[in-house]
Amino acid sequence: MGKYKNYKGPVSYIWRVLFFAIGQLFLTAGICLGKVSKFGVSAGASLPNIVNIITNGKITLGQGMTYFFYFFIACHYLTILIKKQKWSWLYLFEFAGALITGWFTDLNMLWIAPIANGMHPENSIALQIMFIVLSALFQGFGLAIYIDTDLFPNPPEAMMMALQMWNPKWKLSTLKIATDSTYVGISLILSFIFTHVLFSQDNIWIGTVFLALAVGKVMGFLRPIVSPHLKKLFYGEAPAEEAAA
Repeated sequence: MGKYKNYKGPVSYIWRVLFFAIGQLFLTAGICLGKVSKFGVSAGASLPNIVNIITNGKITLGQGMTYFFYFFIACHYLTILIKKQKWSWLYLFEFAGALITGWFTDLNMLWIAPIANGMHPENSIALQIMFIVLSALFQGFGLAIYIDTDLFPNPPEAMMMALQMWNPKWKLSTLKIATDSTYVGISLILSFIFTHVLFSQDNIWIGTVFLALAVGKVMGFLRPIVSPHLKKLFYGEAPAEEAAA
């Protein structure tokens, strides 16, 4: 990546910030669509969601901010452990990434929830499927865009990239599926221990399992398509020998 022209130029940063915001908007809109589908929350939101349920609404930070706190505390330090590095002030960029995701999630929920609730998806399996499929597409597209900006990585994505550095043979899409499936598994255990319920439409349901498997697949399909165009836009043309590689 460092071989690209204008790698540190101001125009590069402007485009990267713009597409970071676009990617976050799609990612968090997908999280919200999973939440309002009544077909199960998205896999990544299952842990924060069960925390809200367990505390009986005593945590009033909103879906996005709960998402932010969990992922920053848990994934942030797991990433450092995987990288086998000491803590650095640079890791605060992950704090910013998680905070931005939290804000965007709560912002999107303000307009998505009233529209979706007015359609009453709980009364229509077709609407539930539509919302959950859109959730997978939006999240996968958002991830495919914002990862290549190299700005403010969310702790979950930072952890995935750290795992890929540890073993380059692992694909990010495969790691996404593995981590999302892990979140769902932990959420199921917590749900059973504290609420004595494994599955419910407001928490882990059929859609949650679908999203755990689908978001990584969508990201893996779209990223090879959009990544070359984004890198060309962000960094300019690659040298001939690298472009041919």
